[in-house]
Formats: sequence, C-alpha cells, structure tokens
Amino acid sequence: MASLTLEDMMPEIGAVFAVQEASLLSCMAAMTTSIARAEDEARQKVSAAEIQALRTKVRDAMDYVNEAKKTMTRLERAQEALAAEIDLLKRDGVEKDRQIEALQGAMADAATGHNEQLDELDKKFEYISKVKMEQKDVLKRLEKQEQVANDMRYGLSMLSKSINDEGAGEHGAPAPMSMDSKLEVIASVMRQPSRLSAVADVITNTPDTPAQEQALVAANR
Repeated sequence: MASLTLEDMMPEIGAVFAVQEASLLSCMAAMTTSIARAEDEARQKVSAAEIQALRTKVRDAMDYVNEAKKTMTRLERAQEALAAEIDLLKRDGVEKDRQIEALQGAMADAATGHNEQLDELDKKFEYISKVKMEQKDVLKRLEKQEQVANDMRYGLSMLSKSINDEGAGEHGAPAPMSMDSKLEVIASVMRQPSRLSAVADVITNTPDTPAQEQALVAANR
C-alpha cells in the first residue's frame, strides 16, 4: 500500500497551508521591507543628526574664526597705535633732548653771568672795604688832628696867659699882647698844621718862660 501524504488525505488542509504559507511569505516580505525602510530611515536620521552636528560645529568654528579675525584686527590696530605712539615718543624725546641741551646751555650762560656778577660784586666789596678802611683812617687822622688842635688851643691859651703874666710882673718887659694879637697868632699857627707838633713839643718840654714866646714866633715865620 502506497503511503499517502497529508495533502492526499486532506486536500483542503493543503490549500489552507498553501494560503497560509503565501500569507506568511507576504508578511515576511512586508516585514523585511518595513525593516529595510526603518533601517534606511534610521540611517537617514543619524546622518541628519550628524550633519546638523557638523553644521553646528562648522558654524561655531566660523564664529571662532570671525572672532579671531576681529581679535587680530584689534591687535593690529593696537600695534599700529603703539608704533605711532613710539614714533611720537621718539620725536618728543628728540625734541626734549634739544630742549634739555638748550636749557643746559642757558644754565651754563646764566652760571657764567652769575659768576661774572659775583666777581664784580667781590671787586666792589673789596673797593668798598678799602674805602671804609680809608674812611676809618681819615676819621682817625681827623680825630688826631682835632685832638692836636685842642691841645694847641690849650697850649696857646696857657702861653698867652704866661706872656701876659710875665709882662705885668717884670720892669722894662714888653706890654701884654692884645686880644687881636693873640687871635692872629693862634690863627697863624692853625693855618700851618705842619708846625703844630713842633710847637706842641716846645710847649710840653719848655717851662713857662719867655722862651715859649720865642718858639711861637719861630713857628710863625
């Protein structure tokens, strides 16, 4: 007896299995397509996220580059300003050096002028000192001459008194001198200061005798 298959025994079940198999295959194909589509969408989503991330990174990098360019521009401008300021300072330094040299020259000229003025003042001071010394010497000589004149006046007065006393006490002696004669003798003696010392010595060293009159007459000659 030949063996029978399930399809031979139950032909309806085979048709059902065939339909189910076709449906299963169709479902598997649909599932495969869905999976492939899901994979593609997932890959696309990942790629989009990566692209967006890359775009963000590129944008950030461009922002950094732009900021770096701005910073470089500011640094270049600052460097240019610093170079200009250095040049200005150099020019100012040269001008200041010239001004300093001019001031030093003016100070040297002023110092020379001051030294000349000091020398002139020293000379004037020396001259004034000499004049003062001469003035002191003149004053001393005047005081000495005044003292000698006072001594002469006193000596002449004593001489005149002695002559008058002798004329009044001796017989045959000349008459006493008048006041005019006395004044004339005194004036004559005062007009000849070079003989004052001789007369003063005669008056001092000679006693009150008629010799004093002779000395006075000799002094007036």
